[in-house]
Amino acid sequence: YVLSELALNTEINNNQNIRNQNKSTAPASASYSIVNGLVIAKKRGRKPLPRDENGKIIRKIN
Repeated sequence: YVLSELALNTEINNNQNIRNQNKSTAPASASYSIVNGLVIAKKRGRKPLPRDENGKIIRKIN
């Protein structure tokens, strides 16, 4: 009885570990592209606001 329970527990743990590895080492996920060995986050959503050399936001006044 005890042996079978241990076997089941180890099996469950192994499956969880495999799932976690798949999550952490996703080679081609949607939000990242690997170029020249570097992981570059792809742009998503809005375009960043235009800023000057001091980092202040430049607004076009109509």
